[in-house]
Amino acid sequence: MVNEIVAGKRNERRVFLETALAGLLLSRFPFAAAAKPDAKLGDTPQRLLDRDLPGVSLDGWHVVASRLVFRAGAKSHPHIHPGFVIGYVIDGDFRFQVAGQPEAVLHVGEMFFEPLGAHHVVGESANPAKDAIVLALVFGKKGDPLTVPITSESP
Repeated sequence: MVNEIVAGKRNERRVFLETALAGLLLSRFPFAAAAKPDAKLGDTPQRLLDRDLPGVSLDGWHVVASRLVFRAGAKSHPHIHPGFVIGYVIDGDFRFQVAGQPEAVLHVGEMFFEPLGAHHVVGESANPAKDAIVLALVFGKKGDPLTVPITSESP
């Protein structure tokens, strides 16, 4: 019985996240919503992100979708998101690193995931002559800050 309840909550959480992301992407790319019902989809859908989600209840949580512009030559300050983050590169090339993971350069259409409480240590445009633009879905407990600067006292 308990396993069924846990599995049901995980499924609810996954459906919520998939629906939220699909809605955000359709609002960003309205041409996809305007397709005729009989239009062919083309190739098999490409899986952009497949990650296990943290084992948390989303009761009392909210999600904030932000369009972040990383100016060419500028760097973000290291920070922590007490919740978790799902990101999508809208434009440019985005240099990204979470502590303990290798640095990566993500391109238009690629996604990233920041686990609960991860230290986001690198976030910048990978091209010194062009901005990078990212859609970030930041999940966190209502009332808690979504982003906390990393200081010498940070865990």
